[in-house]
Amino acid sequence: MDVEPSGQIHLRYRQVWQGVEVYGAEAAIHMDQEGIYLFNGRFFPSPELENVAPALSQEMASQKALQHVSKFEPVVAFDPALAHITGGKQSEEKLVIYHPEQKHEQERLCWHVTLMPNMTARYSYFIDALTGEVVHYYSELCKLTGHVHAAFEGEAAIERSSAYRICKPSASRWTLSDRCRRPLWPIQGDQYVLQKQCILPD
Repeated sequence: MDVEPSGQIHLRYRQVWQGVEVYGAEAAIHMDQEGIYLFNGRFFPSPELENVAPALSQEMASQKALQHVSKFEPVVAFDPALAHITGGKQSEEKLVIYHPEQKHEQERLCWHVTLMPNMTARYSYFIDALTGEVVHYYSELCKLTGHVHAAFEGEAAIERSSAYRICKPSASRWTLSDRCRRPLWPIQGDQYVLQKQCILPD
């Protein structure tokens, strides 16, 4: 439960089946002094898995993910001096019920492995807890690769033609703003500082 200074209350509920969390299923109730004003979220039909006992251990699931990610990312043992950044662990595993492509009929018992093969990479893996199959994976970090050529001043097409704005607010840095996100406030006319920015090295 989250309580805001204004008095608004937000109650969040996660879907759990036979003690296992259903990945991506969460609902929220929002209340103010007058009562409930919003309910939102997502849930799935009750799973029909025969059991939720994994045949694959979490250590084996982590190794499966590590073997897979090593095909395209360098795997580096963490320096103990950096343990305070990573929490001392290169991977974390959690048993979940996962729906590939959010399809209700394709539920799988999976290990959700959060993996850092090196200090500049972080991946989420879903490893089938019965067969060891890599069901799905994705990078949790945004990356710019190669050179970006502006179509015209101030605009660039980057990865799948998403529109970004590149500007140089000072002599020492560049900023990259996602033009598709909701703006925070106007600067000049129709130009905005957007909610999410990355700092690009010179």
